[in-house]
Amino acid sequence: MKKIITLLFTTLLAFTFIFTSAISADAKTLASSAKAYELNPKIYKKIYIKNSSNFGICDRKISSLTYKKSRAPYNWECASNKVRYGFTHYSKNTLAFTLDGSDYAPIEVKFPIKSGNGKVYNPYYQLGGPKYYKTNAQLLKKYKTKAGTFKNVIKYKERGYTHYLSKNRGALKITDPKGRTFFEITKFVKNK
Repeated sequence: MKKIITLLFTTLLAFTFIFTSAISADAKTLASSAKAYELNPKIYKKIYIKNSSNFGICDRKISSLTYKKSRAPYNWECASNKVRYGFTHYSKNTLAFTLDGSDYAPIEVKFPIKSGNGKVYNPYYQLGGPKYYKTNAQLLKKYKTKAGTFKNVIKYKERGYTHYLSKNRGALKITDPKGRTFFEITKFVKNK
């Protein structure tokens, strides 16, 4: 009887180890800080963008944003109408793309990002909607866009939107719940 109990206990420990290892593999941290995923003006001075007509950034479907050092934190300026944007992190935990003088943020991703399924807190749930949003994240070894092919891109889904995030470049592309391109960087211009 003692051998049977020892065998059962050993089997239970082995199962627990295997199950715990599988959970930890699912929860691998893909990105710990938002700062590494903001559009880096030390590398890039200008970007060209394409966006949907519903949310016209720079009031055009295709436009460019140029870095203006003196206008922080909204230091990316539209060529067409001088509207300023911030491609930055609010804190270590949030990557945002915001319009100067507005609460509108088409990009607002919470960090750390872990692989697999997860959830993030909805701070506005009392106004309606769920308390948590379901998320899904995975690491893509390569991702091809109009701006080029990039390595180690994070594909992050939340509320139906899919964000393709790259270090030092921010969101390369965002698609809406119907799979349509909502925002995309089509070209990066490096500093010399």
